[in-house]
Amino acid sequence: MFSPVRNGFAHRANRDGTFDSICRQCFITIASSVREADLDAPEKNHMCDPAQLWQFQEQPERRPT
Repeated sequence: MFSPVRNGFAHRANRDGTFDSICRQCFITIASSVREADLDAPEKNHMCDPAQLWQFQEQPERRPT
């Protein structure tokens, strides 16, 4: 189950009682914690990897020559 998005990150509540913070731009899980409030610091320090972002951009359709 996802919590509302805050500052570009989605929070997922896990069955074991922990929370994950997922970046909405590069789609990686940047942190997990028992307390949702503890995800604030890793979110503030996260920088997306430009190489990973490139993978999610639309690539031109390749046609056989």
